[in-house]
Formats: sequence, C-alpha cells, structure tokens
Amino acid sequence: MAAGIAMSANICYITLSAFILQNDYHLSPQVYGWITVAITSAAFVGKLINTRLIRTFTPKGVLIISYSLITFVGLVLAAAICMHILSLELLLICVFICTAVQNFIYSNAFVGAIKPFAQIKGSASALYGAWQYLVPAIAGSCIAIFINHGNSALASAYTILGIIGFSSYYIFLYANKTNALPLNH
Repeated sequence: MAAGIAMSANICYITLSAFILQNDYHLSPQVYGWITVAITSAAFVGKLINTRLIRTFTPKGVLIISYSLITFVGLVLAAAICMHILSLELLLICVFICTAVQNFIYSNAFVGAIKPFAQIKGSASALYGAWQYLVPAIAGSCIAIFINHGNSALASAYTILGIIGFSSYYIFLYANKTNALPLNH
C-alpha cells in the first residue's frame, strides 16, 4: 500500500500539472515539457538521497520520513494558497521534493513487503504490485473530479496521501509489535 500511496502522489501531479502550469501560470507547452524534465530528475535525486538515508534509518524509519515530507509539502502548498503567495517557484520546489520523496518509499516499501515472505516471493510480489496500481487508480479517479481546482487539489492530495501513509504505517506496521522497528539502527 505504501508504494501505491507514493505512486498516487505522482499520478495526482501528472493529472493536474498540465492544467496548473498551462492554465494557471500560462506556460507554453514547450516550457511545460522542460519543467517535466526537471521534475522527473527529482526521481533520480530521490534515489541518491535514499542510499544515504538507509545508512542511518531502517526502511520503516525512511517511510515515516517520507510521509512526513509529503504531508509537509501539502501543508506548505495549502498555506501558500490560503495566504495568496503561491508562486510558480514554490510550487515547483514542493513538487520536486514530493517527487524525490516518492522514490524513498518505493524501494523501502518493497523491502518491507517482500522480506517477511521469502518463501512465497511470487505471491507477495503479485499482491504488492496489485496494491501499487490499485491505490493510484483510485486516487487518479478522485483527483480528476477536482481538476479545475488546480493547486488546491494538488495541495489537498499531497496532504491527504501523507496522512493516509501515516495511518497505514501505524495500522499495519506499528500496531503489530512484532514488525515495529525503531527509526534508527
């Protein structure tokens, strides 16, 4: 479910980005394309940062950091919208951070999902993959309803997905004391 939440954040941005950047900020399709390249580079940056984080934190600790950052980004966007100070630069910084953080979740969630089920890796992988695509499909369908709300919809999506991430962590991992691990080694 964790990877599905990360992919949902990505799907929400992809669904809304053309409307936000071209309609709200009046950017040309060419500039939108270059911004997409820059935002996509965040995935690479996230993978590099993740290699450093896993030296200090457990995979579950990295998940908590990830959900914290996604929620924080959503709240920053929401606050900037409420105060009427959201600029293109702030929006892109927030999206860059969220895109980088998604890559913390993918690998660490996979490790946590598959490791306990080494004897049935194929079935565990299939279930992991099903959740990875089911959750974003639902999120993408929901965000499409609010496509005309642009920045507000993206801020709400990031905040809600971060909170769902925290909730699922505490329901599925922390509540099960046998799987609860400290945030650091």
